[in-house]
Amino acid sequence: MASKTSPSGDGALWLIREDLRLHDNQPLLAACTQTSHVLPLYIMSPSTCSIGENRLRFLFEALRDLHTSLCVLGSRVHIAYGDQFETLRSVWRGLGVKRICLQRSCDPTLVRQEEELRKLASLDGVVVQTYQGLELYDQRLLIKLCDHEVPIAFNSFLRLVDRAGEPPEPLAPPRALPPPPDLTPLAQAQIYSGVPASFAAFRALLRGPTAVDNPHDSGRRHPGQADCAGPRNDSSAGGSARRLIGGESEGLKRLAHQLQNATWISKFSKPHTNPMVVPSEGIDGSTTLLSPYIAWGCLSPRFMHWKIREVLQKLPPSVTPTGPPQSLLSQLLWRDFFHLVGSSTPYFERMQDNPLCLQVPWRSSAEMLHKWATGATGVPVVDAAMRQLRCTGWLHHILRHVVACFLTRGALWCHWEDGRAVFEALLLDADWAINNGATALET
Repeated sequence: MASKTSPSGDGALWLIREDLRLHDNQPLLAACTQTSHVLPLYIMSPSTCSIGENRLRFLFEALRDLHTSLCVLGSRVHIAYGDQFETLRSVWRGLGVKRICLQRSCDPTLVRQEEELRKLASLDGVVVQTYQGLELYDQRLLIKLCDHEVPIAFNSFLRLVDRAGEPPEPLAPPRALPPPPDLTPLAQAQIYSGVPASFAAFRALLRGPTAVDNPHDSGRRHPGQADCAGPRNDSSAGGSARRLIGGESEGLKRLAHQLQNATWISKFSKPHTNPMVVPSEGIDGSTTLLSPYIAWGCLSPRFMHWKIREVLQKLPPSVTPTGPPQSLLSQLLWRDFFHLVGSSTPYFERMQDNPLCLQVPWRSSAEMLHKWATGATGVPVVDAAMRQLRCTGWLHHILRHVVACFLTRGALWCHWEDGRAVFEALLLDADWAINNGATALET
């Protein structure tokens, strides 16, 4: 049941995007200041249907976990389906919302949405406030430090962040939240208070507002299951018992377990990790397997950075930890590097007009692309890797390199943009900047 708090004209909305967590969440903390009620809202759009089964399940689990945490604080997650602008306009007009707080993104599509939302909201006197939290460093600060000459080599980027100093320390999670408003004025907007109890009911939300009579009813199943499967409507991507569980609680648990092994952290070297590791519900492995939690915002990169720093600072003087670019801390810096380059490069998501991209006459072969994406090329290592990706949603970076090279310059000569689309659908840790940058680099 939603709170019976009445709109008072000073309400705030936390627009949940890539920040499915309570810890180190500045948009959430900002929304909670000087307000009578806060609406935590996640908007599912038709584009959500384009993601694979594993990614969708990870999102469901992350939202369920966030909902559970919010309930402890006297609040809850709310889910809407449909056009973002129409939904938000209905909310601020119906509930008296005066502020919308959200995390800034480096994805140009989301950046454009932020700009359009700010213009639309201003017409009704609503303020849109955006906050940093996706990366270790505020990208605007780094651009200012380099005088808009963004480094395109990682060593140059390291020198830039040395000038910036350590990233800000993470923010503590809120201890309490203002209650959510009464949703009665929004009966026509079809905003669901809570998160469906089952994945099947959650999937039904993708059919639109009328697909679920009761969001907590686990008895209805989405008949168009292939709509949410991987490329070519292959639903074989799901159903694996060996998978990663979504959510802030799981991400923090995995990180806490790994922080107990100071030797492993100090000696971590990315090139020496084992590409044969398969993600599972266990938490021991060659790599951290934390990238999906960071990508969805279940785990703050700043929180992880400072926790690793605490471990390294306690090492005896005789121990020399691995340095960049192979170290564990450097993996977070690589992410910031791709975000900075991606957000600063025109048309970064495509080959045409991209100043950093070779203009290659790729061939178009739907048949070969489908065989590659479904693990049916006849090359054992490529097929095994792609089947693992479809089954678990995760691949070691060496195997990502192998399959991307095979698709492009290595054998099939297919366009890297086509491969990028497959990775976007299937990878649990799909990230706009990393996915485009790393896939294009393989060419």
